[in-house]
Amino acid sequence: MKIKRRNQKNVDRHCTQMLTDAERLAEKKSISKIEAYKKIEKHVYRRIEKERAADPERTINHESYEDDLDTKILELQSDLLEIEMKLVDALFSSSKLFVSRVLAIIEEMKTLNQDYIANVTNEVIQFNEKFREAALIEWEKFQAYAISIE
Repeated sequence: MKIKRRNQKNVDRHCTQMLTDAERLAEKKSISKIEAYKKIEKHVYRRIEKERAADPERTINHESYEDDLDTKILELQSDLLEIEMKLVDALFSSSKLFVSRVLAIIEEMKTLNQDYIANVTNEVIQFNEKFREAALIEWEKFQAYAISIE
């Protein structure tokens, strides 16, 4: 029983670690994607600043830069959504695995308990039979002694 309980704790620890690892991996991937976007955005703003500094009088059309950034934002959103979906899948599969393993351990423990109870019941029945036989023998000896005294 102790071994089964220990196994249950180990499964709990393992599944919790899987969940934590999946969350950390998703966070790292999301942060790296966001940082990559910020680098691109920073370079675009620097190009705009250089163009403005080169010719401050002229009005420059920055629609191409805006379109590039909009495209990058959509890609970033798509990537972050994909990471989130993978995280949800990992969490779902991990929790499903945890539940199935714990249920299996609980079933094993239930079977072991039933076997233990059956064994104890059999031992009690055998003890009662032997005790009854011994008590009857002692009762017969007592009766024989009582008759011999009379």
